[in-house]
Amino acid sequence: MDYSLLKDVTQESHRWRVRVRATRFSEFTTANEPDKILRLDLVLLDEQGDMMDAQIPRCHVDQFKPLLKEGAVYYIKYFEVAEARPQYRPVDRLLMAKFTAHTTVIEDTRPPSTFPSYACKILSFDELRARAYKKDILSEKLPSWHYGVPMLHNSTLKTCSSKQTMDLLSCYLLV
Repeated sequence: MDYSLLKDVTQESHRWRVRVRATRFSEFTTANEPDKILRLDLVLLDEQGDMMDAQIPRCHVDQFKPLLKEGAVYYIKYFEVAEARPQYRPVDRLLMAKFTAHTTVIEDTRPPSTFPSYACKILSFDELRARAYKKDILSEKLPSWHYGVPMLHNSTLKTCSSKQTMDLLSCYLLV
């Protein structure tokens, strides 16, 4: 394997090479200038289902936004590993990836069919209650997620495939 898994990525190096699915894109803008992207946020998902928050700062958005498609798998190399933001992290991890001018992105056009597609973690109601009024990790509720029915989530339309037969009503997820 010529790449690292996300669980092994640390701040000790900026020379990591990972193979990940790019998921859950969101553009951070301001109310005054909604067309001006201040940063592009996404979640990286590896083949073992581990997740890492990633950020593309404004100065690199034009470089990377045209290269990335939500849901595609990439080899990403030469990114900065930084401490995750203290509040409203999209994943339960204390490190995040930040793209730099030296970051390289190469699409893997033939990922294995077993590569996970969705970055989420199902939580029990007890786990959710324990998070009440805490601001460190985002927790979201999906109102419904039915087999074969499109769902709107994080401004991205997804459709469950027949391999993902699910009937999760009012399912709460850490996403």
